[in-house]
Amino acid sequence: RHHGYTIINKSKKKKLAISQRLMEIERIIIVLGIYFYNSGNTPTPLKNCVNQGENFDSTGEQNPKECCAGLEDVHTSDSVSVADKCYWTGKESGSPIITCSDCGNEICEDTESVCGCEEDCVGKGKSTYQTVQEFCINGFNRYCNNIPEGMNLDLCNLCE
Repeated sequence: RHHGYTIINKSKKKKLAISQRLMEIERIIIVLGIYFYNSGNTPTPLKNCVNQGENFDSTGEQNPKECCAGLEDVHTSDSVSVADKCYWTGKESGSPIITCSDCGNEICEDTESVCGCEEDCVGKGKSTYQTVQEFCINGFNRYCNNIPEGMNLDLCNLCE
């Protein structure tokens, strides 16, 4: 009898040990599943990036070089908008300024413009000049009087 009891006891211990090991493996699998599920659905935030609505000079070693995830640079220093159309001013500033916004959300935010985020700002009164006439009266001299000879800008042809 005693010998039979030991065999049964060893068998139960073995089953218990196997059962506990399986439970540990299940926990590991669940934890890994949660980790991979979360990491697959959560965008990895960019380190050293520019946030919504922020302006930043991208020069220098420590300065951000790009917009954070889901945002895009909407800065436009070399263009002007007239009646919901964007025109190149003939300048090439090479401006290192980054202005980040969530362009494409159907809201023309303060940091966005017709030239920087057309899909959000056209038709919302956000042009630099609301009409061609307004540009010809108030903007033509500023943008078109000192252009280099031979440069033909669509912007300056608006007032002819």
